Amino acid sequence: MLAIAGLLSTAACADSGPTPRVEKPHGAFSSYVAIGDSNTAGPGIRPVDPGSGLCARSKRNYPALLAEELKISSVRDVSCTAARTDDITKMRPITSQVPGAMLDAVTPDTDLVTVSMGANDGGAWTGILVFCLLEKYGAEGCSAFIDTKLDAILRRTTKRLASALNRIEAKAPRARVVLVGYLPIFPQDGGCVMADLDPARVAPARAGLLAIERTFKKAAKRADVEFVSLAKRGAGHQSCDGDRAWVTGIKTVDGVGMGLHPNAAGMRAVAKFLAAYLTK
Repeated sequence: MLAIAGLLSTAACADSGPTPRVEKPHGAFSSYVAIGDSNTAGPGIRPVDPGSGLCARSKRNYPALLAEELKISSVRDVSCTAARTDDITKMRPITSQVPGAMLDAVTPDTDLVTVSMGANDGGAWTGILVFCLLEKYGAEGCSAFIDTKLDAILRRTTKRLASALNRIEAKAPRARVVLVGYLPIFPQDGGCVMADLDPARVAPARAGLLAIERTFKKAAKRADVEFVSLAKRGAGHQSCDGDRAWVTGIKTVDGVGMGLHPNAAGMRAVAKFLAAYLTK
């Protein structure tokens, strides 16, 4: 997702019948590619990969920790702060250190790909946070963005994301491709004392993030890949949950995580959850 905290401090086969599905690896992987935005990259979590440039990728984000958990020898992490779905298949001007498309990291030998992308498309994430968290817009401004703008943005995102997932599958036909959702930020009920938000503003913001979650689920179904939701896993660990939080509050905590993004504890939790999911 974008660093919004700064604003606030088949080809078709011949007619010979259906093509048999390629058996995917289960539990043991040797070549892993991680694709994602800042929820994957982990900006603000030390230590930072000095070669990641403006992507600000942490060496202790969930792909790095997942690779350790599963003892994967070959890891290509191309996650990048502020990345959009188009960055999967197109050249990225955001950083000279990684100028190519994220898809370039995928090879026919890749046997695991995790993808977590889409909230930055069309300003979805920015709109939710700006209109719902900036006090000048109030509850009405927040609800207006969610009700009148977000649905159209997410319809386009579903198409882009499903297409990108298909491109990944075509390039690595034996890979297990998993679309990973985001950790929840806001509490299930009520307001958020840490963010000084009343329930009238938190509810539509939470609804917006749930809409992004549904977009991921639709894209995964359309592309016929797995979708792993973190919504239930992250319940009770939102930004307002103090020492139990897996997501930071509005302010960036130096060395721990960027504002309103997964913190170090959240990255560890996601890695362990995915490791268990991939090996069960």
